Amino acid sequence: MKWSESPEFGFAIGRARALEPTMLDRSRYERLVTAPDGPSFANQTLELGYSRFSGQATAPSIEDVLAAAHEENSGFLDRYCPLRPVRAFFALPADMNNLKALVKMALGASSGSYAGKADAGSWSSEELAALAAARSGAQPEEIRAVVAQLLSLPQPVDPAAVDTALDVAGQNYLAGIVSGFPFLRRLRALRADAANILALVRVKLLVATPEELGQALIPGGELSRRELLSLHATDWEALVGAFRNSRCAEMVAEGIGFLVANRSLLRLERLAREQELRFLLQTRYVAFGYEPVLAFCLRRQHEATNLRLLYAAKLAGLPHDRCREVVACVD
Repeated sequence: MKWSESPEFGFAIGRARALEPTMLDRSRYERLVTAPDGPSFANQTLELGYSRFSGQATAPSIEDVLAAAHEENSGFLDRYCPLRPVRAFFALPADMNNLKALVKMALGASSGSYAGKADAGSWSSEELAALAAARSGAQPEEIRAVVAQLLSLPQPVDPAAVDTALDVAGQNYLAGIVSGFPFLRRLRALRADAANILALVRVKLLVATPEELGQALIPGGELSRRELLSLHATDWEALVGAFRNSRCAEMVAEGIGFLVANRSLLRLERLAREQELRFLLQTRYVAFGYEPVLAFCLRRQHEATNLRLLYAAKLAGLPHDRCREVVACVD
């Protein structure tokens, strides 16, 4: 990895490393995993450091607490990282989720309402509305163009088609953002490969067609589209073998093994997130540059994802062993 090594981030890195001990480790996650129910989980989450996000509420909801934590996390990056491409990279997943919700509403493909509270991104309500309506001049143009194509389709439109089209648009937009940032380029590729492996496994699990797999794949990864499409007709053992010499070998082998035994994607999804966490932890040894600052904020973002998934698992009454499967944690 070629690091940016900019000394202007020295103070920000110091702040991030001073705050790292407040993040949840395995022992604290285990307390949450073994909480007997949703209310107990919520109380323990507050006790483990999230009470500072509860404001004046006497009985704050987990979503409100995590929304406040996300706002602080985004504010930390905005305060200490002046690089707009880095901030845009960080905020894009939330921005795209909000845009997807608005576009689906416009197409009548969703009965829900738009609320970007827990996943507040960098695009304002006005910018999101302009993009969702594909208004002339709305930015980013490559995303606006895709929205315009979606709005021109005969209704009803499959919500999954909206997700896939906007995921591809987001990846193409990212290509321009990350061009001068090696760390962001690698992270973009890592995420694309993980998403494509998950898409391949889901398509095989659902016995979907190669055409459906082709529609689900997104650009930007190191795994070739042709190679992924060629694996559509293979059995699970051959699929594992195909990745034996790749950096995704452990993720695929363990994830598929759990899938075959339990018919569940929980482990594969967790291992995909842990692969990103391992990549982010490389920045522990970097003294200068934006990378440790961004990595800290992304790790906090992963922590919030763990808490949301764990809370949902608790509300669903899943046993402890299944709850552990949703917690992506790398020491």
